[in-house]
Amino acid sequence: MPRVCPSCDRSLADESDARFCMFCGARLEDTRIHGLADVGDSVVQSPTLILEPIDDSDATADYRTASAVVAPAPDAAPPERIGSYRLLRKLGTGGMGQVFEAESDDGGERVALKLLSPKLVTNPTSVERFKQEGRLASQISHPRCVFVYGVDAEEGRPFIVMELMPGSTLKDLVDKRGPLNWDRAVHRMLDVLDGLIEAHRLGMLHRDVKPSNCFLTDDDRVKVGDFGLSKSLDNQSQQKQLTSSGAFLGTVLFASPEQIRGEELGYDSDVYSVAATLYYLIVGRAPHHHISMTAALAKVISEPPPSIRSQRPDVPRAVERVVFRGLERDRNRRFGSLEEFRDALHDILPEKQLPSRVRTLVSAYLLDVVFCLIVLVTPVTWAYEALTPNPVHGDWLFLLVLFCYFTVAEGAFGATIGKLLFRLRTTRLGRVGPPGLKAGVIRTGVFHILVVGLFVVTSWTFTIPVVGAFVAGMVFLAGSAGLLFQRRYSPTRQGVHDYAGGCRVVQRWRRQHRPWLTSQFRNPLDQPKSHPNMPASVGGFLVLGILDQFPDGSAVWVAEDEALRRRILLWLRPAKLLPDGLPPSPVRPGRLRVISTGELVWNDGAYGWVAFVAPTGAPLVDVVTKEHPLSWADARMVLEQVVTELRDSDADSTTPARLGVDQLWVEPNGRIHLLEFPVPSARTKTPLAANAIELVRHVAAVTLEGGIHPKAKRIASPLSPQAIRITDQLFDAEQPPTLAAVRQQLKESHAHPPEVSGGMRAAHVGLILAISGWALVFLVLGSIGFSVQVALEAVQRSHDTVETMIGLSSPTQVEQWRASSPYLKEVLAAENLPGILENLRTQHDRDDQLGLAQRALLSRPERFVADSITRVSRPLSNGADDPAFALSAETQILLASLPRDQLEQLNRETRRWAAWRMILFILGVAFAFAAFAFAFRGGVSYLLAGIALVGRDGRAAPRWACALREFLIWLPLFVVLVLNIGIQANHPDWLVVRLALVVLTVVVLLAYLLVGLRYSSRGPHDELMGTYMVPA
Repeated sequence: MPRVCPSCDRSLADESDARFCMFCGARLEDTRIHGLADVGDSVVQSPTLILEPIDDSDATADYRTASAVVAPAPDAAPPERIGSYRLLRKLGTGGMGQVFEAESDDGGERVALKLLSPKLVTNPTSVERFKQEGRLASQISHPRCVFVYGVDAEEGRPFIVMELMPGSTLKDLVDKRGPLNWDRAVHRMLDVLDGLIEAHRLGMLHRDVKPSNCFLTDDDRVKVGDFGLSKSLDNQSQQKQLTSSGAFLGTVLFASPEQIRGEELGYDSDVYSVAATLYYLIVGRAPHHHISMTAALAKVISEPPPSIRSQRPDVPRAVERVVFRGLERDRNRRFGSLEEFRDALHDILPEKQLPSRVRTLVSAYLLDVVFCLIVLVTPVTWAYEALTPNPVHGDWLFLLVLFCYFTVAEGAFGATIGKLLFRLRTTRLGRVGPPGLKAGVIRTGVFHILVVGLFVVTSWTFTIPVVGAFVAGMVFLAGSAGLLFQRRYSPTRQGVHDYAGGCRVVQRWRRQHRPWLTSQFRNPLDQPKSHPNMPASVGGFLVLGILDQFPDGSAVWVAEDEALRRRILLWLRPAKLLPDGLPPSPVRPGRLRVISTGELVWNDGAYGWVAFVAPTGAPLVDVVTKEHPLSWADARMVLEQVVTELRDSDADSTTPARLGVDQLWVEPNGRIHLLEFPVPSARTKTPLAANAIELVRHVAAVTLEGGIHPKAKRIASPLSPQAIRITDQLFDAEQPPTLAAVRQQLKESHAHPPEVSGGMRAAHVGLILAISGWALVFLVLGSIGFSVQVALEAVQRSHDTVETMIGLSSPTQVEQWRASSPYLKEVLAAENLPGILENLRTQHDRDDQLGLAQRALLSRPERFVADSITRVSRPLSNGADDPAFALSAETQILLASLPRDQLEQLNRETRRWAAWRMILFILGVAFAFAAFAFAFRGGVSYLLAGIALVGRDGRAAPRWACALREFLIWLPLFVVLVLNIGIQANHPDWLVVRLALVVLTVVVLLAYLLVGLRYSSRGPHDELMGTYMVPA
């Protein structure tokens, strides 16, 4: 008998074991098994699946093939004790077992103990997966991940001992308070991302990120836990054995589509789950929430989630855009890594956007003006003049185009072309996203009123001498005051136009620097030495050897936790040095994680020992060399961590008794650990530091110079002025800074780029074109088209001769010339006119022949240009009414009165002077560039682009070096241009050579662009002059 779905009223096959409607996914009554073959894409590779009952939609599901199901054992009451722990109370139940709060017999430490469910104890796959959770999670020692102390088993029942989380989960937070404000939700997820990024760095996927696996701490931070489904990408074969049955493991509402379909997983799968969790925090429900699990499965793999703004209109569009990119079903359109996702979230937080600098705003505005002139104003002007019968000329069209450009670009998109290059963004005050067209109109209008008052109204001075000068002066002062207000008096760096529009221009968040610090030397932890009478194990850890032994009797051993397959460092100290017992060990990112403590007797002496999780990476002194010091971005990150750890250690009195650079360990991702003891390195020994500030000095010297120089009074390294100020204050022996002051200075330095980036160099090239582009265009076109210029001059002289002959044939015109000058009156005597006319005819014939000869020497493109210019040149004049005609006629008359040999000599000298004039102009431009570089230490473009030139010691480069450097930059181009002119002036028939020089000129120009972008901080000319480009 057919059945009817109570939800969609569709007829179903009479299958007593059907659990869900095959059409809508609604739950049916009295059913156990449901085939998912009809739900869109295949959920897993196996055709027949069993869906275990799930009471909580946030619980981890286990979809398995029928062949994979093992009969569960009957439930049993949890034991009162297990191992060396006493179970106090149950904290919760997960997909694989129960979690209890437990107390250790050794010291009474409270922990969380996860016990495998009795139903799964008889399932070998589940037991191995449970042990795998402990092994994988134990590899992570990060402040944003729940720490795993150990894995053990009692009577065949395995358990995991973890860090006890005193707070609730993000799911509990939403259940109690409702959806979070979007910015608070983003901050919570940034903690989650930090922990998961560490897991990804170690090659692990979490595969079950969801709100109930994100735990709140006492300091209102978040830690990621429950790595029960984590998967190591470094051990794919073993993972396939654990999931070869076709099982899907995870939480449907937060699992990625590829995870549900049973496809190969990558890091982007966790990206989806994090985005789904963020969606849950903002909206209060999962992206594909549904009462039917089957319907939820179908929605995840086939539908986009509902819009966030339709449920939370207060959420900015930029936030929704970032979340939905993380929820893309197409993996190629999703964020490729958690780092990209984190950067995108940082970029939308208002507090991460720093106030813009006035210099950057001016530079961006100049680039925008040049862009408008070239791309917008010129074609709009041509179209206006072509379509309008009587066009009205003036600045109004340029200002209108500029107004429309800024209004649309900033109001609708939040940035113009110039602002994009300088990573600037226009937003509403305290918000993210574009300010809107209304705010854009107000802001742009007020700004251009100030600009018009500053630059345009001043022209009244020349039209109305007294009143115009007064009005223009007042308007100029008002415009200047309005534009300078932002720099001097606005705490938020807002201009008058920003206040009027309720806007603010901010510097976009700079992507977090991701270093990769490795050592060329062998890891000292891999080289433990054997020692007689060493115990085989300590505290359950297998002893591998001794790392180092110190004069006070303490020692460091290397051991291994066999159950978790992780390396351990054992720090042994004589009992006589511990009258009050072992001191407390802090739990902070900058210190090694303590696993356990104890006592032992060795070599007839009593010792107290502390077991630390051994770090990955290498000693800091082994990572840096004098030949390859760290960049300021890497060094600053190291300094910030060291200063933070020293300050925190001073606050809770946990500063190590000994301080030295040899106690600093760096992981490949740049994370720093301050050890309690020194570690042997391959480098020479470093001196001890008398106090915390001296240790910071030593760290700065090691990272930036590759070594410590005891007598050095400052850091001699090519750093930016901001970095130099920090290091100089750090080395101030008379007034050394406090740790808090150094930390604040390092924090504020993030407002400036650590190094000259490709974007800064691109903006710099744009500013060079904006400031000096006219000169460069004139030089290049003038040198390449020198032959065209000579041919056009011959044609022009022929035209002028014809006009002069026409004038001499008019008695009225001759009388006007005689009356204009006593010299012309004598030259134009009646007896001289026939000779002058004859000379003019001869000159005209010669100029025609010269013009034809010069045109014959032109290449086909040059001939086309010359003919085009000739066609649009001015026609024959109308006599005395044309001032240009009078001037050229007078010149022609004077030339025609000269003897023929003198005239030929004058023509040759004129051609030579034309060549020399162009060459002298090129040299003048070269020396002008060098003069500006001397005056501004690099040039105006460097000043506006925020780039400074420094020497090897970090001090400002000498002015003469800046000038010579600038001359060297332009020397190749100027040499090619001079060769162009010389060949065309002396050997105009060398067409192949001339063409090769034209090609060479284009190649040189492209080389300038490529070199400028490729070598962003130091080009070949910097190598010659010993200079460096750093952010100003």
